[in-house]
Amino acid sequence: MHKVFCGHLSYDLTRDDLKSFFKNAANVTLPMSSGKNRGFAFIEFKNQEDYDRALAQNGANLKGRRITVSAFKEHTKKKEQFQETSVKKYIIIHKYC
Repeated sequence: MHKVFCGHLSYDLTRDDLKSFFKNAANVTLPMSSGKNRGFAFIEFKNQEDYDRALAQNGANLKGRRITVSAFKEHTKKKEQFQETSVKKYIIIHKYC
């Protein structure tokens, strides 16, 4: 699966609006808060061709807003830093006890 991040969305946009705009989307995740979307979404595509078409929509107009579409990248650095810090604290605590 190929995933894109879509930002600067209108707050009244629905999941169905995104499915219509990105016709070949395999999955659309639209985070909500207090009954409205949070202004961004994650959209998955099954193949590279549909993914590339979605990326080409960067800057397109959707419900009166110029949206951003970019490749989604997992943020694992913070998780790795947390694990490394936890191990260091454990070693220091046990060294001096």
